[in-house]
Amino acid sequence: MVVRALQYADLRCPFRTEENILDMNSVSDWAKEAYDYIGKNYVSDYEGEDTDRPYRMLYPKQDATRYDVAYILDCAIKNCQLFASELAIEYGFDKEIPVIDGSTSTYPFTQAVYGSLFLNATTHPQYPRSHSKSHASYQRLINGEVDMLFASVYPASDILKMAKEKGVELELIPIAYDAMIFFTNKDNPASGLTKEQISNVYINDAYDNWSEVGGSDALMYPYCRNNDSGSHAQMEKHFLNGNEIHPEVQKETSYTMSNVLTDVMAAKTENPVGFGLGYSIYYYYHNMDMFYDVHNNLKLLAIDGVMPTDETIVDGSYPLSNNTYVVLRKDTPADGPARRMAEFMLTEAGQVCVEIAGYGRLK
Repeated sequence: MVVRALQYADLRCPFRTEENILDMNSVSDWAKEAYDYIGKNYVSDYEGEDTDRPYRMLYPKQDATRYDVAYILDCAIKNCQLFASELAIEYGFDKEIPVIDGSTSTYPFTQAVYGSLFLNATTHPQYPRSHSKSHASYQRLINGEVDMLFASVYPASDILKMAKEKGVELELIPIAYDAMIFFTNKDNPASGLTKEQISNVYINDAYDNWSEVGGSDALMYPYCRNNDSGSHAQMEKHFLNGNEIHPEVQKETSYTMSNVLTDVMAAKTENPVGFGLGYSIYYYYHNMDMFYDVHNNLKLLAIDGVMPTDETIVDGSYPLSNNTYVVLRKDTPADGPARRMAEFMLTEAGQVCVEIAGYGRLK
């Protein structure tokens, strides 16, 4: 009955993410669609000895109690209604919101924007469960599959070539500050690199030992990112100048943004002594501390004598400072939802979203 009411009102609940339900097969066939539609907002009991991940029991053949009915109704009221904020109404997002994609590191932008525009934002039918990563998201924008991107990197050379071949011109609108950073193991005495040294590491495979770049006597283990990653686009922008990363360095390729953090952590050796080297995006690096204990295992390196900080990125003294962008197709209509989103991101409310996402605001 609750599901019929939700369908009548054109509302739905957040999708169920937990699959550790032991007796889902006991649900009658006629009720399975309703269980799926109502998401996780049904009565269940936790069982099992694993307190971190107990399994759940629905007991679907039992009679419902008054408490069961009250619980389901209360959940439907709290979780299954989508309310547009005054901001959403002001910018017309209550009627039409752009289809958004982007890089892995910019997914917090999408979460922050939806959270500021809608109560129960995750129930919005267009709420994306993830981003498609830098390269794939640019492809989707060029192909017209999405309306806009949140991107922390300028499009790579092959993306620009694809856009030109398809007659698409991309427009990048800065909305936040960010930067490319290099990092190593926390115990590495080295404190910095020059841009020239970084080019020699990744293009020429010129060094085997940190002592060759001003550090202590320790082996150097450089890691790179795959060519279709946003971080590789940063390498193209700042260092490669049309060159490729050396084949020997490519043997140690980290295929996700999180992998490069954990790969460098694991690269530290004792006999012989050696330390890793990797690169990523400044705010992503800091935001991942809650998941990978980054600050206790890794440290940032100064580039040309300047450490990456909020202040040096904003004032441009850090030499690898960048912006994060809203990326549109140049022919996006002035009154279209994607263009309105770009305008929104430069307002005070939009810049609050930038802060919530963990990035440096422009204003």
